Amino acid sequence: MAVHAPRIAEKCIIWTQAMIDQALFNEKLKRPVKICFDEWNVWNADKYPGTEGHEEIYNVSDMLGVAVWLNIFNRHADIVEIACIAQSVNVIAPIYTKPGDLMKQTIWWPYQLTAQNVHGRSVATHVNCSMFEGEVTGQLEKFADMLPELKHLDVASTVDDSNILTISIVNGKLEPVEVDLQIDSEIKHGIEKYEVVGNPEDDNSFEAKDKVIPIQSSLSSSTTVILKRCSYTMLRYQL
Repeated sequence: MAVHAPRIAEKCIIWTQAMIDQALFNEKLKRPVKICFDEWNVWNADKYPGTEGHEEIYNVSDMLGVAVWLNIFNRHADIVEIACIAQSVNVIAPIYTKPGDLMKQTIWWPYQLTAQNVHGRSVATHVNCSMFEGEVTGQLEKFADMLPELKHLDVASTVDDSNILTISIVNGKLEPVEVDLQIDSEIKHGIEKYEVVGNPEDDNSFEAKDKVIPIQSSLSSSTTVILKRCSYTMLRYQL
């Protein structure tokens, strides 16, 4: 459920924005008030309790959760001005170290790809896809009533100053999905595609650092794309 858990935080962002708007209206204030998301991350507290160091090894399922977090901050960039990952090295972190060596965990890759490619203006993106059906258990059970309808695809988009459209898509489904993109602008050409994919329990280790890494490939101007199962895909088009 790591892929769905961040949606609870998204709902809290929406509620917080509504409370800010209400306060500004009541006090007749015009100055903007933004949200700082002090700490965010994926953490399995049952498996990696804080009393034992928080040194979590992240898998593909966790990687998809981090990608959804980043998409959420993209979608709400108008109100969330700062969002700080917690932590950065070893303790629930994308980088894991030992004396003389380091390893990039699965969750490092959506973080790097977003920092590298997601710039400019957030673009409203509408998604029509199948919904998750199943029982909510574990840590999320107490939040079940807060969860919105959970789509299998989570999507966010930006356009930068060079008119490059970047679309970030998380496929939380256990099977491939064919996607038909409808883009309200002319595509001059595709630029590149990045895919981070694997089985939900796959992780990186010091013995196999590259088990889960981005696969970069060229991208045509076609707007029909096959998303692999349990994948994070970034598509970049020149408009």
